[in-house]
Parts: sequence; structure tokens; C-alpha cells
Amino acid sequence: MCFLYLGVLRNGESMAAADLYRIWISQGMISEESSDKSPMELAEDHLREKEKYKVQTLEYTGGRFCDFLDDALSSAITRHLVIHFKEELFKSLRNLAFEGFTFIRGKLPKGVTSLVHLRNLRFRKCELDMLQSSIKHLVFLEILDFLSSKNTKIPGVVKEMDRLRQLALPRYDMERIGKYQLKLDEGLNHLEALQGLNSLVHKG
Repeated sequence: MCFLYLGVLRNGESMAAADLYRIWISQGMISEESSDKSPMELAEDHLREKEKYKVQTLEYTGGRFCDFLDDALSSAITRHLVIHFKEELFKSLRNLAFEGFTFIRGKLPKGVTSLVHLRNLRFRKCELDMLQSSIKHLVFLEILDFLSSKNTKIPGVVKEMDRLRQLALPRYDMERIGKYQLKLDEGLNHLEALQGLNSLVHKG
């Protein structure tokens, strides 16, 4: 089940181990009970345990995973499948990732912030001018990741997102964002990891 999410990769594609860890954490597959380690450290330990099941590295390509999955399914009863759901069932999504997207009018489609069960929202190499303040409606969101994206203005309401545990901020070109600043002086009480701080933009 832990590697089922790699089934979305096309042959030859890869996924960074850290991204897989974040998915596991958002799905509640990593338990912190009776441990002094962070969820990311526990996920890494979990992955190392899986190495004995023909997983040899910390980054997996779709092809190698397909071989692994074929072998696994040949010796076990299938209990989980990846299927396409009807549109009205998308509200149950817990993980949503955009990569290489250019968003119309520089904003998220309105429907994204209505996916109230999201735990993990990721933007990689995306062109998104502004994240709407309605992002606060994602009350269960634990991971907000703008790694490798640039110049997205994050609203101050992000501080009100009590369950947020990991925040990766975008890079900024000061000529593009003007006087934009984000104050991070309060809130975010459960934050465990913060990446991409820029003293010219982020004030604490």
C-alpha cells in the first residue's frame, strides 16, 4: 500500500523520497506515537525497512516500481486499485500536486479551495501569481509546498491554518512582487518544517 502512490508515475519518471514521505504523512500512514522522531524521520525509517522488498534506493522510477508491483501482485490478493472517480467525488481528495502549470489569470481555480479534505497541496515549477485567501478553508491541510515555484504571493491567512505542519515558500524576484510582504510573527503553532525564508519578504 505504501508504494501504491508511485503508480501515478509514467515509465521513466521518478519521485523524490521526500515527496513520497509527505504523501504518507498526509494519509495518516506514519504514526508518531511513542517516538521522539519527526514524521519525516519516521517515514524515512519506514522506507529503509522496505528496502528488503526489492527497493534499493531513495528515489524510484516508474519502470522499476512497475516491476516491483507486478511481482507483488503475482503473489498476493489484490486489495487496492487506482481508479478514476467521477467528478463529484473529488472532494474526498487528500493529495493534490500541480507541476509546470500556468494558471489562468494567475489564480487557483475556485474549486481547489473547496477540497476541504486536502492534507497535501503542492506546486512545483508553477506560474501562480497569488494564492487566494480562501485557502484558509482547507482546515485539514498539513503540507503547503511551493518549492521550485516563483513569485506566488501567499496571503496572511496562512497563519490561521492551525494544522499546517510543513510550509515550503516560493522564491521571489523583488522586481516582480513590488512591496509584497508576508508576516510570520504569530500563528503556525504546529509547524515542524519551514523552507524558503527570505528576509526581504518574510517578516517575523
